[in-house]
Parts: sequence; structure tokens; C-alpha cells
Amino acid sequence: MNEIIPHLHIGDARTARALSEIDNPFDEVVTVGYARVLGRECPRESTTGDEFVFPDGPHEYETFEAAADYVLDAVESGEVTFVHCQAGVSRSCSVCAAVLAVHSGGDVDEARRRVKQVRPRVDPEQEVWSSATRYVDEHPRTD
Repeated sequence: MNEIIPHLHIGDARTARALSEIDNPFDEVVTVGYARVLGRECPRESTTGDEFVFPDGPHEYETFEAAADYVLDAVESGEVTFVHCQAGVSRSCSVCAAVLAVHSGGDVDEARRRVKQVRPRVDPEQEVWSSATRYVDEHPRTD
């Protein structure tokens, strides 16, 4: 797991499953993807279950938006939040970058670079990244 900012962390499904083996430091474990097609179940440590799971590729923007809203609310409430997808490369990166950009009032591409600094292998799928940019465009900071 990688810390992006003090209340926002990113990782993969394997790390989420391993949280049961340690003293879980997270208030929220937000699942945006896992390998259901491989017969895997949602990590039981997830506090959101399948509520915000979406495919890595064509997907419903509303699910992305709901996930980002949930994570943003958690981070802004001071909850330590871990966001994961199956590999921690595309969906979780896109959600975290969108949340970071809105939370900080910054640019989504700069937020993506920040996520990449702490998790170098991130490489969002184009349709998922389009949802991140749309989210930031539709949720400008007002304060």
C-alpha cells in the first residue's frame, strides 16, 4: 500500500486481503475492482463491498462518480482511506487522482503524477482516466 496524502492510500486486492493479517490502520477500505472473473471474492476487509466496483474499460460513469464522492467525503472527514482495485494500477489510480485533484483544488494530471510518484506502475486505462478528468471538471472546489 502506498500513501498519497495522510488520509489517502492506494493499493491492490492482494494488499486488501492481507489487512486481516495485520492491525488494519484504515477507517475505510474502498473496493473499485477485483478479479471476480477469476472466481475471487471481494476482500472481506472492504467496507464498501461491491457497491463501487466497475470494469477496467467501458463502465458507467455514475459508479465512478459515486466511488470518488465516497472517497472524497471520507478523506475530507479525516478518515484514513485505502482505495484498491485488482492490480492497483488503473481504477484505483483514477479514483485517487480525481479525489486528490478535487480535495487539493489542483489539476488532475498533476494529481496523477503525484499518485505515480508513490506507486510508479500506475497506468490508467483510457476510459477510466476519462472518468477521472470528467469528475474533476464536474466537481470544482468552491472554497
